[in-house]
Amino acid sequence: EGWIWKTRGVVEGVFDLTHFGHFGALRQAKQICDEVILLINSDRAVLEAKGPTVYNEQEWVLIGKACKWVDEIDVVDAYVLEPSILDKYNADFVVHGDDIIYDKNGESIYTPFEKIGKFWMCQRTTGISTTDLVNKILQWEMENK
Repeated sequence: EGWIWKTRGVVEGVFDLTHFGHFGALRQAKQICDEVILLINSDRAVLEAKGPTVYNEQEWVLIGKACKWVDEIDVVDAYVLEPSILDKYNADFVVHGDDIIYDKNGESIYTPFEKIGKFWMCQRTTGISTTDLVNKILQWEMENK
C-alpha cells in the first residue's frame, strides 16, 4: 500500500537517581519522535568516566521500561556515542538536554552529531539534578546524626 515514515530518536544517559528532569527530556523527545530509544550507559563506562553511581544499569533499565515515552531500551558500553550508533538503532538523531557534556578538549560530545545535522537539543528542567539530590541527602544525613 504505502510507506509510513517514523522518526526514531536516541536519548542516552546515565539516569542515576532518575527524577522528573530525566522524564521531562524523554517526554520532549517523544513530542518530536514517533519512537524513542533509550540508551543507558553501562556501569563500566560510567564508572570509568564519572565514578560510582547509586543505581546500576539493570535498575536504570527497569525504570526506563516503566516510562510511557520509551519505546525501546538498551545498554551501551560507552559514555560518549559515535554517530554510527544511529545506524545500529535505525535512528534519525540523538536527543539531549541543554546541559551539554564536554570532553577533555572542551568540545561538546554531541559535536559529531551536530556536524551531520543529527542532533536535537531539548530544554533541561530547571531546579532539579542528580547532583542536587545527592547534596540534599548528604545535608539531611549531616543534620540528622
